[in-house]
Amino acid sequence: MATLADVRTRLRRRLEDTSGTPLWTNAELDEALKAALEAYTARMPKEGKAALTASGGETSLVLPADVVEVVRVVAPTGAVVPRRSEPVRAVAGEELAWEAFAGRLEFSGKLGAGNYEVWYYGERPWPGGDGATFPVDDADVPYIVAWAAVWALELRLTAEWKRSALPARAGVVLEEARRTLRAEERARFRRVRVRQVEATG
Repeated sequence: MATLADVRTRLRRRLEDTSGTPLWTNAELDEALKAALEAYTARMPKEGKAALTASGGETSLVLPADVVEVVRVVAPTGAVVPRRSEPVRAVAGEELAWEAFAGRLEFSGKLGAGNYEVWYYGERPWPGGDGATFPVDDADVPYIVAWAAVWALELRLTAEWKRSALPARAGVVLEEARRTLRAEERARFRRVRVRQVEATG
């Protein structure tokens, strides 16, 4: 798996900024990579599972901080707890179901004791240091680099334009970077994502 330092180096090479006096600082490239990771996460969130423990009698459980969307909840018995639909009239005899709100799983009744397994889509954490793993598959690093390159170029060219005339070929370089990004997007986000399979016959 690529580290943060690996991905930053690839971004610097993409920007042709490998001289002894680079134009972009590491901090600036990291800002570009953070923006790219956020954009990637919005389309391809992390898939995770968490075990939430109930001692018995609770009606809510705290979700992990990185949860963006809950997909499934499995009871200690192995039964899948359904997502709660919009309540209609009385709810006294309502089947146990869940809904996510304000960082918690709220249940329609009291829980039995045990571990409730939560499947979820979550945020991709920023690496804790240069040697930490960058939180995307290696096959998707080219997309991250392409996205970050466009971000870094746009920011730099805006700053240059405010100070003076844009450098020669600036528009050409930016358009080439945008074409590369569009190609990477087509390669990665045309994947088929199956949400439901039904048996027939």
